[in-house]
Amino acid sequence: DTHEPGNDTLVGAPVFNLADSGAIETVGDVDYWYFDKTTTVHLDLPPVGIPIEVEVVDASGKPVPGSGGPFTDEGPIFVMQGEYLRVWALNEWQAASSARSVYYLSVEAP
Repeated sequence: DTHEPGNDTLVGAPVFNLADSGAIETVGDVDYWYFDKTTTVHLDLPPVGIPIEVEVVDASGKPVPGSGGPFTDEGPIFVMQGEYLRVWALNEWQAASSARSVYYLSVEAP
């Protein structure tokens, strides 16, 4: 995860750029992504990876009501400008090597 440890907080969240990836490599790791424009994102998970959960949160880190999350499987996630995605292991005690904890985010094709 090239954005560690900066993306562990809202303040350090990198701006999402068309396609990005991260990994939950340590127990308790949480990744944040900032969206500077309204975007529909596709979440892609490896078939042998640990279960990952994704949620749309606001600038205070609270879940955005009506955002449809938390998301635990592949598919589109709608994120408004100024919102964040929070990514973490579904099971708090779980983490893995990058090959098994990686996730991919990309702009959903129209």
